[in-house]
Amino acid sequence: DAGVGEDMTTFITPLLEQDLITFGGGSLISLLKEAEEKRTNKDLKGLSSDVDELMEVSWQMLHHGHWKDVPEVFRTVNAISSIFKSEIEVENREYDEALRTLDTALVMGAPGLEDVLNSMISKVASIKPKE
Repeated sequence: DAGVGEDMTTFITPLLEQDLITFGGGSLISLLKEAEEKRTNKDLKGLSSDVDELMEVSWQMLHHGHWKDVPEVFRTVNAISSIFKSEIEVENREYDEALRTLDTALVMGAPGLEDVLNSMISKVASIKPKE
């Protein structure tokens, strides 16, 4: 199941950090970096708690006000968190959950990450046991 996620791409860029600071999400930067480090080190247990928090906070931000007024950066954080969460779900052989997580990230909007999410959906679907 390894290799479902893209390579160990760094999703946390200086631009993302600046956008988070600009739109009041600066407190998410350290949590995102910590999660990305745990992902790189294959610390799935530690990553899981970070991802749960990131998913909760980004979900709240996505539902704070009218959808078109939500800064794109929170859609990006939700998509990154969903990528990390789906990798944990695949590792746990929770293929349907992983597909649902990735699909929801696409529906919520994933600026610049649509190709990554679609690629991961294809990979999960290809390794999911046939019923």
